[in-house]
Amino acid sequence: MELSQPLAQGNGLPVRTVALRYLLDIGVIDDRIRSTAQAIIDNPQRIASSGGWRTFTDDEQVRAAAFAILR
Repeated sequence: MELSQPLAQGNGLPVRTVALRYLLDIGVIDDRIRSTAQAIIDNPQRIASSGGWRTFTDDEQVRAAAFAILR
C-alpha cells in the first residue's frame, strides 16, 4: 500500500502503478486504497513517470486500476 500511495499526488513511477494493480489483483482493498484511488481519479494532471508519448499510456494504466478499485 505504501508503495502505491504517492500516485495520489501524481508521482507516477511504474513500480507504483504495478503495486496498485497487484493490490487489486489480490483483493486487498481497504479505505486507504479507496482513498488513494479516488485521489488518482480526481487529479486533473497526467500521472506518469516521464514525458513523451508514454505519459498517456502510463496515465491510462494507473487510472484504469483506480477505477477498477472503486467499482
